[in-house]
Amino acid sequence: MANKLQAKNKSEKNILRAELLIGHVLRIGVFICGFFIAIGLILTWVHPHSSLGFSPDNLYDLLHGKLIPQINTQQNIKEIFILLSHFDSVAFISFGLILLIALPIVRVVLTIYLFLSERDYLYFFLTSMVFAILISGLLLGRSH
Repeated sequence: MANKLQAKNKSEKNILRAELLIGHVLRIGVFICGFFIAIGLILTWVHPHSSLGFSPDNLYDLLHGKLIPQINTQQNIKEIFILLSHFDSVAFISFGLILLIALPIVRVVLTIYLFLSERDYLYFFLTSMVFAILISGLLLGRSH
């Protein structure tokens, strides 16, 4: 009886440790995403005539809906990395948003690992199905 109780406590400690790890990864991920988006916004002000198409001079028009930035959204990952090396503001913002979109996928992958390490095969299977749905949505959801 004591062995079962110790095993249960060890299992609960492992689950708690894994949940804390997942929480830390998500928290750090959100900070990294915010960092890239903030750098992109700062670059917009440093390079006033960047690819966003507005400058601090026309901030009033932008805030009141009179100016709509023209953004090239048809970029792939390779183009974003190339533009990151050129300190393009839209590339930094896009990269931050891509990372933000990837965070739930990272959480599902970590949860799959958690359930597999705990030998909880039912939840491992269900979480794997969620992962497959997420990946298929990403792959099939392309417009072009």
